[in-house]
Amino acid sequence: MGLKIRPSWKPAVVRDFQRMQEVARELKEDRERAGEEATLAASKLAKDTGASTEEAASLVEEARDSAVDEVKKDQSQMGLLILGLVILFLYYMSP
Repeated sequence: MGLKIRPSWKPAVVRDFQRMQEVARELKEDRERAGEEATLAASKLAKDTGASTEEAASLVEEARDSAVDEVKKDQSQMGLLILGLVILFLYYMSP
């Protein structure tokens, strides 16, 4: 006795899976955008303050790392939310 999926459930499962893929793609884009914004902000700050090349590079790295850490935190929270929704979906669809 395997898991029997009624035909009416298949579109919902496929739609949910596609939505999860879309959310993952959006999170990746957000991470990239946050890194770019942090880099631009650090570069502008270094330029405005007249910092040396080494100091500017250090500021850029710190800003990028900070932005990446923030997005990873958001991704882990989104992952937990998706996991919870999948568990609820499977719970309510079980016979």
